[in-house]
Amino acid sequence: MEPDIGLALTCQLKRELAERFFGQRKLIEEDKAAFAGQVREHTLTLEQSLCTDLARLYILLRDEDLIQSFLAVVGLEQLVCYDPYFRESRQLQERLLRGFVLRGFTQRGRFRRLVFLSYDQLAKDVAAYREGLDNLAAQRELINEEIVQFYRQNDLGEILQFLRSLECGQLAGGLAVPGTCAPADELDRRLLLTPVVPLEEIFPVVPALPQLAAVRGRLSRLADAAFGRHRRVFAGI
Repeated sequence: MEPDIGLALTCQLKRELAERFFGQRKLIEEDKAAFAGQVREHTLTLEQSLCTDLARLYILLRDEDLIQSFLAVVGLEQLVCYDPYFRESRQLQERLLRGFVLRGFTQRGRFRRLVFLSYDQLAKDVAAYREGLDNLAAQRELINEEIVQFYRQNDLGEILQFLRSLECGQLAGGLAVPGTCAPADELDRRLLLTPVVPLEEIFPVVPALPQLAAVRGRLSRLADAAFGRHRRVFAGI
């Protein structure tokens, strides 16, 4: 009887170990799923605000040399949300330029003000975008730390050895463990908790933009150059 009692106690301890393992793992997976949802929401923010602001400025500057000069002025190292189609779609241009209150005695002055207003909106949305990334980065760090602690507290090798000894993933007491009948490599892959990748691999890096007052002169020169080249296009402003 003593060996049976010892075996029962061992099985009970292993069962409790497995229950703790899968309980903690499930909580982390739920955190990762919630984080993925927030990443999707921030992607929509990028597309709906930041890309809209940039598209508006690309439309106003039009030529690639002026756009590249603009990127240099504001510290952007690469084109973000750029598509040559922006310059071709009259409907898109009208939609993106609608709603701005423009003042000025000349078309050139009104065009220049439109560039200033567009940049000011971009700077505000970039600030909100970066704040959102900071929040996501903090959550990512917490989740990855949870994963580190999880593996410090749980011996994955021992868990895997125990699960492979079970019959089709059933623990005593009815605790089901999906996938434990899978091959060893497949089971390892299913149970592995992978860290959340760096946000730089998901989102473009956009630095904080200078205040409008700091770049007004250079933006003014770019606006004048764009208006001089494409006066007919912007004649209705």
